[in-house]
Amino acid sequence: MRWTIYIFFLATILTACSGSNRYYKFGSQLSEAGLHREAAERFMESLRRNRNNVQAQIALRQDGQFVLDEHLQNFYLAHTSGNHSKAVREYELATRYRDMVAQYGVRLIFPDNYRPMFIESETVHLNELYERANRFIDDERFAEAEDLLKEITRLRSDFENAVELKNLAFVEPRYQQAIEAYDAGRYRKAYYLFAEIESRSPDYRDTRRLRGLAKERGLFTVGVLAFENRTSVSGLESLIMARLLSEVQRIDDPFLRFIDRTNTDKILAEQRLSLEGAIDQRTAVMAGEMLGAKALFRGVVLEAKEVEGETQVENRKGFHGVPVNVTDPKTGVTSSQLQYNRVFYQHFSQQNEVTVTFQFQLVSTATGEILLSDVLELSARDRAEYARFEGDHRHLYAGTWRHQNRPSQEDRIYNSIRAKRELNNALQASDEITSVSTLRSQLLRDLSNRVARQLQNVNPES
Repeated sequence: MRWTIYIFFLATILTACSGSNRYYKFGSQLSEAGLHREAAERFMESLRRNRNNVQAQIALRQDGQFVLDEHLQNFYLAHTSGNHSKAVREYELATRYRDMVAQYGVRLIFPDNYRPMFIESETVHLNELYERANRFIDDERFAEAEDLLKEITRLRSDFENAVELKNLAFVEPRYQQAIEAYDAGRYRKAYYLFAEIESRSPDYRDTRRLRGLAKERGLFTVGVLAFENRTSVSGLESLIMARLLSEVQRIDDPFLRFIDRTNTDKILAEQRLSLEGAIDQRTAVMAGEMLGAKALFRGVVLEAKEVEGETQVENRKGFHGVPVNVTDPKTGVTSSQLQYNRVFYQHFSQQNEVTVTFQFQLVSTATGEILLSDVLELSARDRAEYARFEGDHRHLYAGTWRHQNRPSQEDRIYNSIRAKRELNNALQASDEITSVSTLRSQLLRDLSNRVARQLQNVNPES
């Protein structure tokens, strides 16, 4: 085993060295043709494959220096001609290239006398960007100003008041959009814009106060009416309601709020207002005024089935190999062979299943309009299927036979690899099955999650 591992690693190393040399030779050809940048790339790939390739290091130092000097020459020409934006770009390209080559253990010559020139060009360039950004802000071209200010703070984070201006360019257009949305009664849009502003600049103008007002005015209160259960599974409507209320609370939507169920029942009972069956505009408006709700939600369990399946047992035929000593009459040699006995083994199966069909409606108390309506049909099931054999199943095979005590031409042993694997899987399979109560819990969680998500997507302001 150790020799196998050694040979594997040796082969890997030899392959890497071979690839490294191939890229070195390719780079050398490019270098001779004067293609120094392309050659340097091949030398870096050669070193990536083998960091100890000295020839590639020497070649990279030569051709990499050509590339670096080209960037520095471009920087110098741009600096002396007053093209300071290009000078800054070329100097950054030069430093990045130097650092990239250094990752391969090769250090290029980068003269210190270029640094003062770069600082001079960078300062001029930053001042130009800063003046343009201020003009854009004055013209309320905030997106363009923000792009310039991002570049300024990238180059020098402490330049003038670029950080403050960048924040201003971000929050001011959003503040204007939020005010416009608020005045138009689109409180949800206003709320999220104010929240975005507050995350960036907590004390910007009156953002915190307006965000609170937007949340208050955009609140969508829902009165939940008692669910109806038209099935024989008792208590299911209460379980669905409890799950739904819990799920709505869990998603933590700032605008969706269910009115306390106790208060809903009490108020409607006191007013003797019946909301059974279809909700018309008159009853919806009346209930809305009593409850202070902008919508009413009602649900009906149309169908439900809970099946706890019985365990089905089937005796299946098979062949069980038993080792026996057999002596060859010609040679007298005794050997151990398998003698197959016709046997039965047991195959078990059981399935538990829960299905629910739930209908719901969300009705506006202002207009009686149906804001949301759907019928959800969900099911959850689990199946256990396994086999058992009293004895050593290593030599057990599925099959078929006519007589258990004597052979027949109709006997068949299913001893293919696939057939044996399937039987072994069945013999090793678990006999555990998810209970009906657990399936019900899973299904109701899924059901309530789907309903809550649909409620969350209702936007009465759209």
